[in-house]
Amino acid sequence: MNKLKKGIDYFVKFGISVLIVAFLLVSPFTIMPSLLKSQSNVNRAETFEYQGILELWHIETFEGGSASRGNFLEKQAIKFEREHRGTYIVIENMSLEQLQLNLKNGKTPDMISFGIGVGEEIADKLIPLKCANIRSDLLEGGRFCGKQLAIPYILGGYAIVQKNAESTGICGVGIKGAINPFKAVEKNGKKLKLFDDIDVDTYTAYDRFLKGQFNSLLGTQRDVYRIYNRQQKGLLSDVSISALGGYTDLVQYFSIFKTNSQIENMCNKFLNTLTSFDVQTKFADINMFSVRSDVTLYSSEIFCEMEKVLNKNLEVNNVFKNQDVLQDEIKKFMAKIGEWNGHINNYRQTCRNGHLHCFDKWAIVKAHQHKNWWLCKFVCQHKFNNQTQKVHKLFAKKQHWVFYFRQWNKHSLFRQRLWWRCCLPWWST
Repeated sequence: MNKLKKGIDYFVKFGISVLIVAFLLVSPFTIMPSLLKSQSNVNRAETFEYQGILELWHIETFEGGSASRGNFLEKQAIKFEREHRGTYIVIENMSLEQLQLNLKNGKTPDMISFGIGVGEEIADKLIPLKCANIRSDLLEGGRFCGKQLAIPYILGGYAIVQKNAESTGICGVGIKGAINPFKAVEKNGKKLKLFDDIDVDTYTAYDRFLKGQFNSLLGTQRDVYRIYNRQQKGLLSDVSISALGGYTDLVQYFSIFKTNSQIENMCNKFLNTLTSFDVQTKFADINMFSVRSDVTLYSSEIFCEMEKVLNKNLEVNNVFKNQDVLQDEIKKFMAKIGEWNGHINNYRQTCRNGHLHCFDKWAIVKAHQHKNWWLCKFVCQHKFNNQTQKVHKLFAKKQHWVFYFRQWNKHSLFRQRLWWRCCLPWWST
């Protein structure tokens, strides 16, 4: 029995020894190459097309659609980072005032997303761009001094919302920044009876329309979405929407700042991503429109009509125009298309007849009921041929206040501009 046990132990030890020797003989040809390959991967630094952080400033100067354009950019940046390992995009949302302060302090990003009102201050810091498949009429808005410095990637438009039961009435409009909805109205050959309070913001105008204070509303795609959303919920009916074609300044542009070629190359790739067919078809998610002619987003009637109008040739305002030029254009087209409510239009005409150039800017600060205006604020710019001139009784009707100037003195503090704050008690007839 002991001999058998010793024999078994001997054969077990011998077998194990043979396996160990076989493993040592075979391993150099099987395991070692894999280990060496793994070690080489550890020691070798991974090569990236670009490794670093790209900074993108996003400035919104007009209303968007149903969701934030900044959030949409964030999603596209995350997707871009997955496809380009080592590259990270940091998006900073800021106001126009914050942008101007940063530029004043010498700070610049790698990329910028912006709209009308930014001005030409950044133009000399940008590189010329090329982008295929973008509509040529929209590209015109991003040209400066013969160079394509900005590429459009999001499109919006204007529309008039009308209560079907009302053929006439006051139209509400919200003015934000440097956008000019009045030019879109003029392009479509329409006239509107505008509310005199031009200091109303976009949401307030929409809210007053819902409350019945306005019979119609001159708005953007954001207002169209709001109206559509209320209709879907059964909260609003008997409303028609007319999309305005021929002109828009609701275009979001993309530009790249001057830096080294490697960063500029990656920024160009991100721009190409934003203008690609795949991304442009996703703008329906935020109820905006594509800048490509080969993309159709909507089938629902309310947005489909607007898309068809915007797909036709558009005049676009140059995104590098300065604020003072844009504000002058707003006043010009507002005067063209506006039939003003109340007696204020009569006073404007009286000033013109009296050869007094008024209304460089004006606003009705507060109104009491329909025709009882009790407070007006005027900014008047006066131009006279002589140093002294008397202008008597520019306006007199019943017992209204009489505006007149006794004398124009060349030493007056009001030589260039006069600021008037007046009470005009308009009594209903």
